[in-house]
Order: sequence, then structure tokens, then C-alpha cells
Amino acid sequence: MKIIRILKRNKKIVKIIFATYLLVLIYFISLTSNVLFSVLVSLFSIILLPYYKKYLTKVKRDRMLLEFQDFIYLLDGCLKSGKSFDNSLIEIKFNLSNMYGDETLLGKELDKIIYWNKIGINYEKGFIILEGKYKIGFFKEFGNVLSITRNKGGNLKEVLENTNNILSERLEVEREIKTLLAKQRIEVLILRAIPFLMLLAFRFLYPDMIIFLTTNIIGIVTFLGVGLLFAFSFFISNKLMEVVWD
Repeated sequence: MKIIRILKRNKKIVKIIFATYLLVLIYFISLTSNVLFSVLVSLFSIILLPYYKKYLTKVKRDRMLLEFQDFIYLLDGCLKSGKSFDNSLIEIKFNLSNMYGDETLLGKELDKIIYWNKIGINYEKGFIILEGKYKIGFFKEFGNVLSITRNKGGNLKEVLENTNNILSERLEVEREIKTLLAKQRIEVLILRAIPFLMLLAFRFLYPDMIIFLTTNIIGIVTFLGVGLLFAFSFFISNKLMEVVWD
């Protein structure tokens, strides 16, 4: 039931799972020529659901980080031009919508923050709530700084300029790290693809072995066991990549 609720909330995951299933299905039909076996085995692609969800979450986080950088830059400009913080948020919301279109994340979230402020939830609390949702590491800090500067006094313009500089440096460092590790990422992807390519080679070199693995009970159990071991190694390597790259 939990899986069904996740799929209902995120149509992108449904599309990715469907595309992955078709890809795996085509691969196994090419490998075994056994449609029924291929259809059943391809259903195991659903076990990648947590990976899909985490991947989309990371994509949203990276996108939000970029939009937040634009937000700080736009807010700094609005405040320097003499606009109030309230009017600045409204203008920035429209600017982000023009920049990113309907896919803007922060533009939609600003709508909520502006509405929350009208019903008694101040801006500071709104940004802290966003940090819990996206975990980019800046919303909470921005909310706390906003609270201090608005309630106890302070130069918000100077704080925004410093925040923009820090954020720009962080994004630049992340881009440099990803560039340096791009070769290792490609190597990992190649290593993951090798077992599938070897099976296709066996399909033409030793067709009897493939027939045994897909028609005999012992062969099917062995085939599925190896597949589960490969899935386990996939998740382990993915965890290691998260430690290195995230």
C-alpha cells in the first residue's frame, strides 16, 4: 500500500519504472526468446523503486539549490531598489516562474510561504519548513538569519550578499568535484553493464546454457539467485557512490 501511495504522488516515478520495465523486458526477450519468462523476471525492476525515489529527490534538491541562488540574487536586487520584503517575495515569485516556467520549485513554494504569512505563519517559519522538505542546507539558515535581522535588527542586504557569495562558492566546488569524479562514475556504470553484455555474448556462443537457465527449475533458481546477488551488489555500490559523491 505504501508503494501505491508513492506512485500516486509522483507520476515521474511511474514513467521511469515503466520505461525501465520495457527496457529490461526487451533485454530478456532478446536474451532468452522466452516471452513468459521475460515478463515475469522483468517484474523485479520494481525493487529499484527506492532508488528511483532517492534519485528524483536528489534531482529536486539540486534544482532547488540553483533556484535558491537565483532567489538570493533577485532578493538582494529588490531590497537595494527600495522594495519591502513582502513585495520583493511577490516579484521574485513571478520572476522565477518566468525563468523556469511551470517547472519552478521555489516559485511554487513562495506561493505557499506568502499564503502562510497571511494566516499567521511568518516568513522565517516558512523557510524553515522548506528546509525539512528539501534539505539543501540553506533554508533553515536563511530563516534564522531573517528572524534575527527582522526582530533584533541588522543589515539584511549585507547578509544576503554574503549568503549569495557563500552559495556561489559552494556550487562551484560541487561542480568541480563532480567533474573530477566523472571518470570514476563512468567506470562504475561500465562495470554494472558488463554482466548483461556477457549474458548476451553467451546467448550466441552457448545458447544451450541460456536455454537451461530459463527452462529448467534448477537453472531458473540459479539465474534468479545470481540476479539477486547482482541487485545486492548494485545497491552496495550505489551506497558507496553516495558516500563519495554526495
